[in-house]
Amino acid sequence: MEQMKQEIQNRIAIYALISRLMLVEVDEKFLADIESDEALLNLLPNYKNWEKRQKSFYKRVD
Repeated sequence: MEQMKQEIQNRIAIYALISRLMLVEVDEKFLADIESDEALLNLLPNYKNWEKRQKSFYKRVD
């Protein structure tokens, strides 16, 4: 139970960090960093499954 509580607190901290980072303009490099990191994509499941993302709504940088 304690481990699950710690994982939830860690996830909250990561969401807070990402939220602060996204207060600035999101550029292609920032999106490329997210796209290239499966762990980050898994932390952002709505973004990962977003239909417009999957249709290359923005120019992908590989």
